[in-house]
Amino acid sequence: YLYEVKGRFKVAQIDHSEDLGSLRWTLDPPEDYALLQEVIQRLGGRNDFTWLDVLELFQKEPELAQINQSIQHKSMFDVEDKSKKAQA
Repeated sequence: YLYEVKGRFKVAQIDHSEDLGSLRWTLDPPEDYALLQEVIQRLGGRNDFTWLDVLELFQKEPELAQINQSIQHKSMFDVEDKSKKAQA
């Protein structure tokens, strides 16, 4: 959906000195939604948090990553391929 609706969403890859590849920050299956709900709750119900706020939360409470840990990540190649096909 993200790539099918052109111009509605901005997609970016964030480079960071620390390898954060083990963290799954996306919203696909119900486990991702459960994690999002937990993150929002632990951030006091705010909806104005940044990815750095979430990263800090994960560093303080690494058990959060277990909520959606069983979901297999898509590779960057898969994501880039979908993006290129959608833009064609």
